[in-house]
Amino acid sequence: MPRFGLFADVQYADMDDGNTEGRVQRFREAPGKVMRAAEDFRTQEAPLSFVMSLGDLINGNNVNPVLTEQELHLILAPIMLLLSWRKIPTFHVLGNHELRLARGCVLQTLHMPASYYSRRLSSGWTLLVLDSTELSGHHCYPQGSEQCNEAEAFAAAHPATEREPHMVAWNGGLGSRQLKWLQNELLQAESERRHVLVAAHHPISPQAARKTHLAWNWREISAVLVASPAVALVLAGHDHEGGYAFHDGKHWLTMPALLEAPTGSNAYAIVDLRSDKIVIDGRSSTVQSRTLSMPGGELSVRKVWTCLDNEMKRTSTASGPHSAEIAGDHDSVAEPASKQDPASKRQRTEASLTEAAGTQAGGQQSEGPPSNWEELVPLDQLSKMRAAWTKHNRRALDTLKRLQEQVDLPVQQQLDKLNKQTTMANTF
Repeated sequence: MPRFGLFADVQYADMDDGNTEGRVQRFREAPGKVMRAAEDFRTQEAPLSFVMSLGDLINGNNVNPVLTEQELHLILAPIMLLLSWRKIPTFHVLGNHELRLARGCVLQTLHMPASYYSRRLSSGWTLLVLDSTELSGHHCYPQGSEQCNEAEAFAAAHPATEREPHMVAWNGGLGSRQLKWLQNELLQAESERRHVLVAAHHPISPQAARKTHLAWNWREISAVLVASPAVALVLAGHDHEGGYAFHDGKHWLTMPALLEAPTGSNAYAIVDLRSDKIVIDGRSSTVQSRTLSMPGGELSVRKVWTCLDNEMKRTSTASGPHSAEIAGDHDSVAEPASKQDPASKRQRTEASLTEAAGTQAGGQQSEGPPSNWEELVPLDQLSKMRAAWTKHNRRALDTLKRLQEQVDLPVQQQLDKLNKQTTMANTF
């Protein structure tokens, strides 16, 4: 199973301590803290798969780019030296502070293959590293380039306001080309039934970070991630206070800044990606340890097929000639929620889980489950099935939604709950 070291926002600089919003930035303490973290990573009994920095290794306040580059090499030295002894690779995320230097210089120094990239990890995991500095005012792309033009157009169309406080110079986002790349990578992971770990510098979830620190186009990025059942955990830095949230079936973690860890303390973690859970071991009081359940679970195709089939039969028989089209090109219209009795609605849903498969609407015989109906599929992939039924009736979609809501439960609890709700085990 992949197990890796994690830290964010070192922001080393040879300068006196700063004070922002009542928090102390301990610039000169950064090298010592990084060295201690790297030593901990190196001496783990079971070797780590890799170490990841979520960006902003340096502060980059120097006017002289030569000095800034020297600071970058200085902060990298203990990481590269200590980890090289056990051949532990390091994966970097590009942060806004690194781009006080030329983009090409940073990528070369950090040995990054590109500003955004993917890595296939062991045990069915894929790592997707995003570049949230691409769409920004500090992107470092040439004037007139595709990325520069897109960033300028986005900034002009989305000025900073009280409702959009994240549209400020130190934030950034993903360009349209990178968003398309992200979608393709997620589709590939889904087709291979792989779990996906996403890493970006700027936070994407407004529930896991302050709104002033979100990516410029966090809504678009979030929509892509939420739509994929493969995504399990999304990491970010940038907001030095850190944060965590679980929503839309995903875990969103913003790492606290190593820069602001109290003297004598530190801010890093070791993350263990397991098949049933994600364990985050905070190696100091600054980073909270967490055990996160894996989103999703397993549900028999047989049960899902039966639920859909019964909901469609119920709709056609109950609605008569005014029932929604099943095979047509028009969306059906659901009964207004205000007119539905919650108790009866719950009973109908439970009934759909206990009845055997019938005939489809329109009197046609059901094709039945596919030949591999005994195969188990991830519950969080029900979103794909739900999308495939968009042209059918909304009651079936509602049933799928109810099933999909069970993703917050551990796998065994999901199966236990389904077994209690259905007597279909010996039906076929």
